[in-house]
Amino acid sequence: MLDPFGNSLAHWAVLGGHTKVLRHIKERCPNLLWTTNLAGQQPLHLACITGKFNCATFLLLHTNNIEVAESRGCTPLLLAAENGHHEIVALLLLASANLKAVDDEENTAYHFAAKGGHINVCNLLKNSGLKPWILLNEMHQTPLHLASSAGHLSVVRALCRLPIALESQLSLAPLQHPLNIRDQEGHTPVQLANRYGWSEVVALLETEKNRLDSQNLIPFSFQLVGRKIS
Repeated sequence: MLDPFGNSLAHWAVLGGHTKVLRHIKERCPNLLWTTNLAGQQPLHLACITGKFNCATFLLLHTNNIEVAESRGCTPLLLAAENGHHEIVALLLLASANLKAVDDEENTAYHFAAKGGHINVCNLLKNSGLKPWILLNEMHQTPLHLASSAGHLSVVRALCRLPIALESQLSLAPLQHPLNIRDQEGHTPVQLANRYGWSEVVALLETEKNRLDSQNLIPFSFQLVGRKIS
């Protein structure tokens, strides 16, 4: 039996955080655990959206596919990152979730975490090997563009400086720093922050831009690299 939105008993069990009900469903009608609602979401997707850690753990123990995408093209990892549930993000990474997964607009988990201001998720993804300075969505925006647009100062601060080794390379090679990357409409992160009135973010980005300019870095377009993640 499904509700008007296509949700099964398993979906509702997740929404209520009822792991015992999920166990009962697993014993009596296991196929319900992987039913899909009208938004293309399985119960695992809802667990990642709502932050139901115990439910997510149970469902992960009984699936061989954690890369199923819902109607926007989001995998469970993208949804957990979008909603700031860093414990579930860590759980999915331990289960070998694909760090390079993208939605229909080529946003990565890092794009979603940066847009939402979820610094803990951003740090977790970066420590897992995701390099935010080379991630471009279909609008040619990096996570720094999205964090700057939304005014998330802590995320911007974490993103606007590259690792020391890469900063050193930038002083020798013509690679463009994320501060200078323009999106599809020609906007840099600082221009987006200024457009939406985030004065603290603007001040931070301008300070970093002045630091970069003092190093005489040579701009280079990431359009030559392309949008796909290597």
